[in-house]
Amino acid sequence: MARRKHIKVAEVNDLPNVYSKRIEGSLEKFSQIVSNRQNLTLELACGNGEYTTGLAKLYPDRFFIGVDRKPNRIWRGAITVKEEGLTNAVFLNAHIERIEQLIPPQSVEHIWIPFPEPHPERGGRKKRVIHQRFLSIYRKLLKTDGVLHLKTDHKFLFDYAHTLCGWMGLTVVKSVPDLRNTGGLTPEESIMTRFEYDHLRDGRKIYYISFLLDNFDLTKIPKYE
Repeated sequence: MARRKHIKVAEVNDLPNVYSKRIEGSLEKFSQIVSNRQNLTLELACGNGEYTTGLAKLYPDRFFIGVDRKPNRIWRGAITVKEEGLTNAVFLNAHIERIEQLIPPQSVEHIWIPFPEPHPERGGRKKRVIHQRFLSIYRKLLKTDGVLHLKTDHKFLFDYAHTLCGWMGLTVVKSVPDLRNTGGLTPEESIMTRFEYDHLRDGRKIYYISFLLDNFDLTKIPKYE
């Protein structure tokens, strides 16, 4: 397993659609690619990049970026983009905390976060990718009407998102407590990730919420949240 992981890391670093600080001059090239784009969509903690590749196929006139901190995770998505000749999708090997330094402000239309680690324990709240410290980053990158999408199999994280929206008065665009047993899914909502497939096989519900960061105000969040 460890050997296969190292092979993937080596292969990822040689792929033309992957950008990383590990590759000399790579982040400078990435900055040039995104510098004048105003139609970006991000998939954060993208893993295999099912949303990056799936959305790129649905919308060839838009540009998609999968972001993950571990290069072996993005290997599958990057290979798919290369094999299928997708020219509107790339992968960024970086921590989420760094993306505001790499992506122009107010250039992102959508942020997708499919099945992140929920970190339900109180001591892990700052690790939640919809915690206020991350929302501050997303607010800088999103356009005024930009949408944040969360898919999770964990009711706690779904409820936590609603709590944050309530505290700050954020606009909830759509909220579905059992996505796969609800009709009328959009093509975007219908994209299936490996984690989602596994969760459904195990009989879990899929929760979905999308919201705007339109009234974003950290002072409305309780001090000791």
